[in-house]
Amino acid sequence: MMSRIPLLLALLMAFGCGGTKSSPQDLLSDAPVEVIAEVTGETALICTQLETGAPEKDVLAGEWAGFSCSLVDCPEFDHESLDLQIAGDPDNYEVVGQDVRFLVPGTYEVACLYQGERGIDPVTVEVLPGLPATVVTTLDVKEVVAGTQVAVGCSSEDGLGNPIYGPFELIISPEDGIWQQATFFTPTVAGEYQVTCVVDSIHKGNTAEVDVVAGVPKKVYTELAAPEVEAGKPVKISCRAADQWENQVGGLSPVASVPHT
Repeated sequence: MMSRIPLLLALLMAFGCGGTKSSPQDLLSDAPVEVIAEVTGETALICTQLETGAPEKDVLAGEWAGFSCSLVDCPEFDHESLDLQIAGDPDNYEVVGQDVRFLVPGTYEVACLYQGERGIDPVTVEVLPGLPATVVTTLDVKEVVAGTQVAVGCSSEDGLGNPIYGPFELIISPEDGIWQQATFFTPTVAGEYQVTCVVDSIHKGNTAEVDVVAGVPKKVYTELAAPEVEAGKPVKISCRAADQWENQVGGLSPVASVPHT
């Protein structure tokens, strides 16, 4: 009967630790890892390559993400002896076993460890900001002339204070007379508008308001109280001015002039 083979893990090149959350460093050498695992029975298993498995879904800051470590050809190997190593600032993540909670968005490299030695081919994960905890809508103007483009400031943070950069959408009320593109809109109808920033079409912010007033007069209309009048009798004449969007312009004193023939 073949004697039991002592446990041996050899990594052909020494490793170095470093890197930041945004610029990951190569954690591993290109040399393969060969592990001879002690087993009971006639044959010792030779495990090749310590592998790291990445989470199956997007990794969000503030949420726990599960990684996996395995030794190829040794399915019954004691997984409790496998740990994780992450390139980057330790203050930016928490590790419990093979679960990681990233606190800051960015790019990270994660590799499995066995008795302090790293496996080959670490996984690279892109950590996204968490779900929006706050959404803020701001306007740098309180009043604009009809036809003027209005820029809306949209900002958001997750529960850890990490900024979220969108995608942002706008909810504008009323909707009539609006030209909208991204976080800009151009109102053409005078009145009061309410504007709200929305992240991912779900998370709404506060509502900001802007008053839209008529522009300069572009048209003058003369109106008679009746289309026909009896000669010698008075008829009421009214005048009104409108801007290019047909908004009535107030504060004017138009004078009606009747030419004599």
